[in-house]
Amino acid sequence: MQKYEVLKAFQKENGHCRVRKRYESDPSLASWVDRQRQDNRKGRLSEERKHMLLDLGFEFNPLQSTWLEQFHFLKEFQQTHGGSCWVPQKYKADPALGEWVHNQRQDRKRGRLSKERKQMLNDLGFEWNKSKSHE
Repeated sequence: MQKYEVLKAFQKENGHCRVRKRYESDPSLASWVDRQRQDNRKGRLSEERKHMLLDLGFEFNPLQSTWLEQFHFLKEFQQTHGGSCWVPQKYKADPALGEWVHNQRQDRKRGRLSKERKQMLNDLGFEWNKSKSHE
């Protein structure tokens, strides 16, 4: 439980539990966090440990959480921009959102966007192609 306490301190200091795989300040913490995710995927993480980590705000699938977070920001953008989901790639107010939207279009074009994510974006009224009104 020593690494759990280190993660708890990390969360308190940073406001999240997303320890990078190459966390130079404490590589052993990064390894431990990765092992928790692997053990969870393989069904080897005890329910007690899982609940303790979840109570800290631990994300077992941080990429999915990041995607959902950006999707939420896109919904906010849409509400304040007359229903449009057309976020410029170099959107100064939120550069990460502009890049994320661009990546969704690229992933769809390359066949890498899951059906579930594509459907969520379609349901939102996501604009896949640039129209004359955006030029």
